Amino acid sequence: MQQKIAKHDNNILLVFEYLKELEQDKQQKTDQQNRNKIGFKR
Repeated sequence: MQQKIAKHDNNILLVFEYLKELEQDKQQKTDQQNRNKIGFKR
């Protein structure tokens, strides 16, 4: 019983780690879109 609970705890922690990674990727994309653009403009 304790082994099953330990496995579930590890799986839950893994899910939260993936969610953090997705959140960071989304934040980086929005930062890239909102930055000031430099260079040649037509």
